[in-house]
Amino acid sequence: MHTNSNQSIRTETEYRESKLPAKLLSVSEVARFLGVHPSTIRRWGKKGLLKSYAIGLRHNLRFKQEDILHFLDQCREESRYAAPLAGSLVRERRKIESGRR
Repeated sequence: MHTNSNQSIRTETEYRESKLPAKLLSVSEVARFLGVHPSTIRRWGKKGLLKSYAIGLRHNLRFKQEDILHFLDQCREESRYAAPLAGSLVRERRKIESGRR
């Protein structure tokens, strides 16, 4: 019985850890990755183009890496007709995936 309790606690902890994002990015980090001004990132967050999370009492915006990658994929799909933008977004995605800044 005691073993089951420990096992259920461990399973619950593993579940919570698996739900945590790899890293939350700040507005400035996302702006740097995408090559735009931080105000643009905030505006895209308010419009719902980028999924954002308000953190802490000051409601600082943070972004999940996977949400940024998804955004880049969407932009690439939508901009097949705009080759220069698509190329730029592909380069930015590669930077994010490789961890370079």
